[in-house]
Amino acid sequence: MIALAAASIVAATSGPLRAQSGWTVSSDRGPAVPGPYRNDNRGPRGETRPPGFGPSIAPGSVDTGKVQRGELAPIRTGPGDTLPSGVWRGLDVAAIERLITPLELPNRSPQLNQLWRSIMTSRDAPRFDTNKRRGRGSAAQFALLKAEALYRSGQLSDAERLLNAASDRPKSAVFQGIAAHILLARRKYSEGCQAAKEAASDVKRLPRAVRGKTIAIAGFCAVHAGNRAAGKLAAELARHNGYRNRFALALLDAIGRNRRPKLSLPKQLDVIDGLLLEAAKQAPPGRFLERAEPALLAMLATPLKTVTTTNIAAAEQAVRSNVIVPEDLATTYRRYAFSAGAVDDPLSPNIEPALRRAALFQAAERDRTPARRIRLLRALVDDARRYDLTFATLKMIKPLVDTLPRTPEIGWFAETAIESTLAAGDPSAALSWTIFAAALDHNADGTLHHWRSLIEIAHGTGDTHGGNSLASVEALAAHGRFSPEMLQRLATVLDALDYNIPIPLWERASKNPQPKSGHLPPTGVLSQLKTAAANKELARVVLLGLRTIGPDGAPGANILALGECIRALKRAGLEPEARRLAFEALFDHWPRIQVN
Repeated sequence: MIALAAASIVAATSGPLRAQSGWTVSSDRGPAVPGPYRNDNRGPRGETRPPGFGPSIAPGSVDTGKVQRGELAPIRTGPGDTLPSGVWRGLDVAAIERLITPLELPNRSPQLNQLWRSIMTSRDAPRFDTNKRRGRGSAAQFALLKAEALYRSGQLSDAERLLNAASDRPKSAVFQGIAAHILLARRKYSEGCQAAKEAASDVKRLPRAVRGKTIAIAGFCAVHAGNRAAGKLAAELARHNGYRNRFALALLDAIGRNRRPKLSLPKQLDVIDGLLLEAAKQAPPGRFLERAEPALLAMLATPLKTVTTTNIAAAEQAVRSNVIVPEDLATTYRRYAFSAGAVDDPLSPNIEPALRRAALFQAAERDRTPARRIRLLRALVDDARRYDLTFATLKMIKPLVDTLPRTPEIGWFAETAIESTLAAGDPSAALSWTIFAAALDHNADGTLHHWRSLIEIAHGTGDTHGGNSLASVEALAAHGRFSPEMLQRLATVLDALDYNIPIPLWERASKNPQPKSGHLPPTGVLSQLKTAAANKELARVVLLGLRTIGPDGAPGANILALGECIRALKRAGLEPEARRLAFEALFDHWPRIQVN
């Protein structure tokens, strides 16, 4: 029993940040939350603006004070771009913790999620103070805060690199516990269990709420080391210490007794659940991946040796949630070893959906005949639309789209090519495909010209195609191709990006009532976001932007929240990111000629 306790680790991995680690940066809770945001609804001629339209944010003063530098290289937010210096301007560690704690991570917006990773791995650091009474926190506390937040969002490699880069690694149980979680999720069992052992020295000082899970993780380490009988003892000790995860307890019991477990899925599954399931040699039960936390999805999406069906399903679930990027999904598809002939007939009705998509992708990569390649790619995209994988799949196939010749025989594929190049953030290629489509006889009326408007919104290319970049959009709106809610969303985005909205488009949008659906942040968040944008406080803008948009990203946000988030990013000096967020808000329901 003593040996088992000595191997235990700390830190729960679900729920708010404080509940996860049990550590407190500061007792300073900061100023009261500002009052509710009020929107100015006056239009360009004094009329009432369409719902969701708001005033521009006036730029404010910029704090040019020096910042301290961390250890990590910044992640690029786009081709050739990095975040400017002073990312954490205006914040200390306690304030950062308050901003991160309520977030649901990762966000479904690819752009906001990339910004999140960028600030969490940037070179910059907030204000530190050796005088603990001021509550600004230390470099070690900041590293711990970021590592745990990255773990929560499933960014395991980033979290591990951050901990490895820490020059003054503390030996606290909390730090070692978080390190153990990260290392075990990365399947570095020796290092993870060693961190668990080091964490055990302070186990008696941990809150009782985390002691049970500590013992459960210790049980896994014992089982992994070959002592399967320790599972039963670990389960008994974990129960005695208040651990209520029936799924993990059943697995520990089953391993210790050498029996088949009776499993009941909890609402959320974490890394220890996944590790114990593998140790018990049990296949994941139904809906397992739907309830997996981001760190568990990241772990399961990474193959041990050969790619399995579970790896593919986990990778698809992970890419839906922005735990991994589409390029990672492509790698997983590519590495699956099909039986002879399976890739030759990827549309066979006998193949399960996830494997069908992997087979279609492999077949498209192997077949260099343009006519067959585009049929395979289109079949893959159509299949992906049914499983909420459209955006990731379109981005994933972009390298294959780039190989296609612009010949009349593949003209029917032009719209899919535009979607793919736009999803991948390549405006030049997208524009080239629209020009190609317009030159075809069967498309001489320019029915794909409205995509040029979306290219301009997404990238600010300056493309006006004849002096009126929104003429084709106006025409589609006049013919009812935009739903009332989509028209409101379009108008909101254009206003937030400071476009001169054509009066007919503006009037058509203003006839519809303001949509009440979508995520709205708590009172005061929009006011804080405006202030942060005016002061060019980049990290505060990103963290408040995540809370403003909500966990489902731009398509799931209320138009008021959407407009203010785009406006704040733009005023804070992040216009490319603001445009990309605007694109995400419109892309899913942009009129499609072949679909609509």
